[in-house]
Amino acid sequence: MPVNAIVDAASNEWTVGISNMKAYRAKRQAIDEIEGTLKKQYDRLCDYCEELKRTNPGTTTKMQCDFVDGYQKFKRLYICLEACKKGFKEGCRCLVGLDGCHLKGVYGGQLLTACGIDANNETWVIAYAVVELESRDSWTWFLELLVHDLNIVNQYSWTFISDKQKGLPGAFNDVLPNTEHRFCTRHLYTNFRSKFRGKVLNRGDIRPIRFGYGPKLKTELKKKFGSVRFGSRFSENPNRKPN
Repeated sequence: MPVNAIVDAASNEWTVGISNMKAYRAKRQAIDEIEGTLKKQYDRLCDYCEELKRTNPGTTTKMQCDFVDGYQKFKRLYICLEACKKGFKEGCRCLVGLDGCHLKGVYGGQLLTACGIDANNETWVIAYAVVELESRDSWTWFLELLVHDLNIVNQYSWTFISDKQKGLPGAFNDVLPNTEHRFCTRHLYTNFRSKFRGKVLNRGDIRPIRFGYGPKLKTELKKKFGSVRFGSRFSENPNRKPN
């Protein structure tokens, strides 16, 4: 409920005039009473991890904390649900997309994700983690746990796609030196466009990447290269497993 709506409701229903700041404080107090404060929610992270393991046996949870003045301070949390892990192993290709984004909250941090592509070319979430920042150390920690969950032994048969995340190339050298690591063309286009503007982006050999993946990309590639088939091996038989 917006703050302005609270001010209007107080005026219309109780004929009381309140400031926007007072309405905001009342809203904040009500939310804290209903959901609990953020600090209390962090205090229950261990209970949350244990509940995930109880309701979905085989789930991997890993939490790291620092000790500051004798008290634990949250640092990182990794989660890989057993259902997501099992589904990826049994029905998805050996292709993993990695990405990270900022968490816009009181305590900030970064959200790291690992996603796959299923037989219907839909996104399949594998694992995710909340870390203090994007760095070689945090990505290495995330990849080590991911490799263990996916049982990646033969690295040569795996391909990873990502943007140029901070510290990620170094983490690949440490954990997955023998996998194929490629950069997302959609991100390359966005980064190129932010630095270099002009008609060069409409050139025939560059234009297709602006559409990432989907019907528009297929149309553009057909214009340039003729017939293009994506994932035909899997679209013909959705239940077929990757080699």
